[in-house]
Amino acid sequence: MKYRITLSRQGDNILISIESKNSLIFHNNTDQLISTQLLEDFMPQDYFFRQLIEFFPDMDHQVSATGLKLSTAYSDQKCDRLISELNRLASPEKYGRIGENYIQLIGKTPLLKLSSLNQGLEATVLVKLECMEPNSVKDRPVYGIVSEAVKRGEITADTEVVEASSGNVAFALSAILQAILKKKPKIFISKMHGKTKIKAVRASGCPVFLTNAEQGTRGAKAASVAFAKENKNTFQLNQHGNPDNPRIHQLTTGPELYHQTHLLTGQAPAEFVTGVGSGGTAVGIAHFREDIKANFKVIGVEPAEASLLTGGEFQAHHYSGIAPGFITGIVEKDRDEINDIEKISKEEGFKICQRMLVEEGFLVGATSGASIAAAIRRARLPENRGKVIVTIAHDRGDRYLDIPDLFVPPDEAFEKEI
Repeated sequence: MKYRITLSRQGDNILISIESKNSLIFHNNTDQLISTQLLEDFMPQDYFFRQLIEFFPDMDHQVSATGLKLSTAYSDQKCDRLISELNRLASPEKYGRIGENYIQLIGKTPLLKLSSLNQGLEATVLVKLECMEPNSVKDRPVYGIVSEAVKRGEITADTEVVEASSGNVAFALSAILQAILKKKPKIFISKMHGKTKIKAVRASGCPVFLTNAEQGTRGAKAASVAFAKENKNTFQLNQHGNPDNPRIHQLTTGPELYHQTHLLTGQAPAEFVTGVGSGGTAVGIAHFREDIKANFKVIGVEPAEASLLTGGEFQAHHYSGIAPGFITGIVEKDRDEINDIEKISKEEGFKICQRMLVEEGFLVGATSGASIAAAIRRARLPENRGKVIVTIAHDRGDRYLDIPDLFVPPDEAFEKEI
């Protein structure tokens, strides 16, 4: 069924008329028109109207055979809020994302306002849940790089695709190449990363080449580069230097989180906080900031034990996906776009992972804990009082259950055989 939604002002009231497309029962020329749009819903009409009445519980309602009229007292703020809600109702994806393959489900991830973890802070912390992508935050850049390479003819059905990864790029690349060309990449992974991830990458159908733990992803990248040089018709994804990586975050992640932040809080973000691995997310959001001439800060996050961006030295760490052991080409080119770096210790990030699970209900990965911990640290600063800080949950935590000390149950959560 198709409906026409009309939002208008009638005296001191806001009037929402939702009618069959060819009917104009409630709207008349005496109303001051605010907005109008079409909506399509495949639920039975009486069920659909009932849902709308429950959706706007504070509004008076009147139902007829072909339409629904809702009204409430007028205010500019309430009118703006209703327009936002109606836009959401009119979205063809209001019941959830739909797609014919993996690629069509990438993006449009939720934005979460922390509850317990926001208590006592000067600023409000929001978390962009990239852990609710089909795989992780790496879905966007991998799709951006692969799709552009296919357009340019750099990847064909006969091309060998290789990449160094800590796991999430490998998952995304496996799925996206399968969807586009029905083939699998070769993946180079440092043994620094957990056995659970490595096993899962192999299970997805990818040949895996393991490099030593001491060099981290730096060693895996060197091995993948050497393989690409030695083998003809090979395409290396090069997530650490490919400009299509930050470009996709500039075009998709940035607009999403900026729009969602306004919807959720009524104001723009003051800071965006993210772990820095390839640098694609941080630099892409910084480029988006330039596009819209905004002035929010971009804050990078690295392990305290391996913060090269602050002059430290690399050592193996548990924050998979960030601090790869070298400063990437993407970061080197646009280092000045990142306003500051927060260094997060293993203990601090792991504690936030545990709190996210126990207090907020989200099982997120170690790097997500580091990013959220950094955002919380920034939210304690007096100069951020009353502001909004957005950060990233990069991926899910079920891939990190083999990391010691990461998810330690609270004392009261005992285990007992009966």
